[in-house]
Amino acid sequence: MNRQQRVKPIISRDGYIRIPCFRLETILLVHLISGLDEAGGNRDSTATLITGYTEWISCTRPFITIGWDWQMTAPFSLARTGIPRSNLMLETEKLDLGPSGTSDFIENFIDAMEWKKTVLDNISRRYSGCHN
Repeated sequence: MNRQQRVKPIISRDGYIRIPCFRLETILLVHLISGLDEAGGNRDSTATLITGYTEWISCTRPFITIGWDWQMTAPFSLARTGIPRSNLMLETEKLDLGPSGTSDFIENFIDAMEWKKTVLDNISRRYSGCHN
């Protein structure tokens, strides 16, 4: 059985869950946690940046996790920053994409996700003191 035909993701000896690139689009991720960075972001003479993190997890086993940092932008939107963190190693039929290639692929996946409203709502509830 080649890599593309593998039905169930497996955890490799190196700790990665290896899946074919095309399977990433079929994985349902749900919001696990988001938070604000304790340091309050980068400060300069003109602005204070609000920064934070978010982590999402699959509904399937083994659990796939993808996390990334974000920065608040005006007016009240978020932008992904930095390299995502994940336990995934994406592969083609013949080889692994490697950490860099996998990160590039995941960045595009995140940027196509509808994650910003979920994170903003979570941050608002978590830090406003108002819990409905």
